[in-house]
Amino acid sequence: MNAMRVCVRWGWRARALFALAIPIFTALSLWAFYSKTNPSAVGGCVIALAAVGAIVVQVAAARYRLDADTSGLIERTLFGTRTFTWREIERVDSLAQRDEGGKIVRWSAPPEEAFHLTLHARRGRVSVNRWMTGIDDLIALLRQVGALPLGELASLPRE
Repeated sequence: MNAMRVCVRWGWRARALFALAIPIFTALSLWAFYSKTNPSAVGGCVIALAAVGAIVVQVAAARYRLDADTSGLIERTLFGTRTFTWREIERVDSLAQRDEGGKIVRWSAPPEEAFHLTLHARRGRVSVNRWMTGIDDLIALLRQVGALPLGELASLPRE
């Protein structure tokens, strides 16, 4: 078997979204505290907390990394590291989605067309999506190790 290594991380679009939110929330918070017309300490604190939340999400997105090779997966997050062998992966779900009149509709789809890819194991699950880099390489590796047979559709979503 050819040794293939895959790295899945958050893409620049997702990280830029929260990076942009930080200075916006900070400016709004300062404006709420120091407005000459109607200052609001409560509003300033709430918006400052939103800025802190955006910072935490930015750090979590920067820390997240899924490394996979023919021996298994290693997922690194803010909360630690988990390692899975391919034998532990019980099921792979791949779901496509679209917005229909303000409602997100999801359906089972082939992995190449899916937005979400979830790998289920007894000790937890690993979820990735198309806003991350390396998804197509992960799908190829899943097929190579037999976790995702050729031509197989994902499991149907649970109601």
